[in-house]
Amino acid sequence: MINGFVKVNSWVDGSFTRCELWNPETTEHMVVIADDAEYMPGDSPFVKPEYLNADKMTSFDGSDDIRAAWETWHYNDCLKNGVIIEGMTVEVFKGRKYPIGTIAKVDRFYDVYDRYGRLVADYILTTDGKRIPKQNCKPIA
Repeated sequence: MINGFVKVNSWVDGSFTRCELWNPETTEHMVVIADDAEYMPGDSPFVKPEYLNADKMTSFDGSDDIRAAWETWHYNDCLKNGVIIEGMTVEVFKGRKYPIGTIAKVDRFYDVYDRYGRLVADYILTTDGKRIPKQNCKPIA
């Protein structure tokens, strides 16, 4: 743990290794740069020394209670900000194919690209087999 924070997620973004940290006591959330591949460890101007080894931390410190608290907080934060994630219940509020007011649970996301690799449409695949455009849905509790 770094000052009460636990690692939730980490990913490589170009030459940076970024870590998502969360504090279970204060529910503070932040994304930090933990490593920069272009510099020797400790020499990067982008990495703060206190987060230098954040990518070496184990996720959730092996605690299922912290993981459950994070998932609850993350779900509620996404719901508050209108972000749709997998497992969330959504309602159709516009469109023609599915009636307005249709409620479904998100199973996964499906993107359609054109032959040049540009994103054409985002779809939500629901647990009951419907393919609904993401911009036609809003998350509900």
